[in-house]
Amino acid sequence: MIKIFSIVVVATVFIAGCAGTDFQKLGINKLVFGSDTPETIKQKLGKPYSEGTFIKNENQFKTMDYAYASLGGATAYKGVIAARIQKFYFFQNKLVGHEFTSSWAIDSTDFDDSKFSEIIEGTTTLQEAIELIGRPSGEYVYPLVENENEKAKVYLYNQTKRSSGRLEIHQKLLVVTHDENSIVTNVEYVSSGEKPEYVSSGEKSRDNQLYSEKVGTQSSVNLGHGLDSPSMTPNKSLTGSYISKITGVTRALNIKGRNPEVRLIQNGKKISGTFGSKGGMIWGEVEDGTITFKFQSSDGNAGRGVWTVKPESDEIIGKWSANWVGEGEWNLTRIE
Repeated sequence: MIKIFSIVVVATVFIAGCAGTDFQKLGINKLVFGSDTPETIKQKLGKPYSEGTFIKNENQFKTMDYAYASLGGATAYKGVIAARIQKFYFFQNKLVGHEFTSSWAIDSTDFDDSKFSEIIEGTTTLQEAIELIGRPSGEYVYPLVENENEKAKVYLYNQTKRSSGRLEIHQKLLVVTHDENSIVTNVEYVSSGEKPEYVSSGEKSRDNQLYSEKVGTQSSVNLGHGLDSPSMTPNKSLTGSYISKITGVTRALNIKGRNPEVRLIQNGKKISGTFGSKGGMIWGEVEDGTITFKFQSSDGNAGRGVWTVKPESDEIIGKWSANWVGEGEWNLTRIE
């Protein structure tokens, strides 16, 4: 049975509310299993927030955690404390695993856990699983996984809210193990706590009020012309990073240039995300391959748009509108 090993660290960071030192997570291209050690990780990231040990598969592992939380950080969900944690696992002083969890909007690790039951052990390929769930945020190798010829992709999300003087913690972990032929051999999933409430939910939310004040509901704003909607929602998860191509007067978006990066997170039909280096927010829903969304720039400007997913490619095409400056195209191409 798998466990969410970051629970203790998550709770400690969230109780503090603003703790740790902000850090830039180490991607898979900057980590080497069997070569990196606690010392090399410290050279890259500095002093860890905490260190410890635990036992799994009758082996003892050393752990190191880097963590940062801020009460004022931007998140995709109501009332959530913004925090990010990267955890490293070592066996005999060599790296054998890492995982990353974040509730910050800009690098959130939330994933669509409604689809993991579609992964069939012994049949589904690793690539098919990734297309279904999205990009993983961690990886384990032997002996953190049971068999020497296997590896595991890790999806981890933790969030905490303060409510009536107590902490409400929601956590979920999905581990997809695969063999050397990239065939899924095992799928394990655990979750606890209530699922998050999206920023966009509720007619009286601050964001929807702001949207109504700035954009209104004028039917004369045409967002859908020239878009062909596919007949069904694509199976591939929309979670990922995209490069934009934007036309029109873009001052409403408060961005530099016309090619800001967009980070989308899909959870069922809900879509949330960020755009640009200044942390603009996106939220909406996907239905039959069409994403209807609202956006808010870092300086408070608001607008709306429609994207259409092209299932045969990694492209999403669409339009945006802020009715005091007009409208334009907003197309996305997946980069990871």
